[in-house]
Amino acid sequence: MPFLIFIVLTVVWLYALVEAISTDESLMRNLPKMAWVILIVLAPPVGSIAWFIAGRPQVDRSPLLREDPVPPKQISANRQRPVGPEDSPQFNTYIEERRRLQLWEDELARREKEIRLREQEDQGPE
Repeated sequence: MPFLIFIVLTVVWLYALVEAISTDESLMRNLPKMAWVILIVLAPPVGSIAWFIAGRPQVDRSPLLREDPVPPKQISANRQRPVGPEDSPQFNTYIEERRRLQLWEDELARREKEIRLREQEDQGPE
């Protein structure tokens, strides 16, 4: 029986430690990330339980029961939200630049073909 308790506490401690390390600091509650990791490592049972109660990011488990939608959490200033290529301002610039380059290459190929034809005409039959 004591062995089983030891195994359960070890699994809970490891889970809390890995989750605290992998959680984005902007989502953590009450303490900074390093403080949570130190608390979990130095006081395993207490730190782990405290992490689950007071440190983990709160997850909205019942969005359908709410009448007013919850606004998304603010993203920290140093972290940007991923943007799809069609929503990125650089994407349109990239597409336009590719189109202009393709037109330019087509024009160059057309001119080279005209030059080759003129050179063939100038050489005439031999």
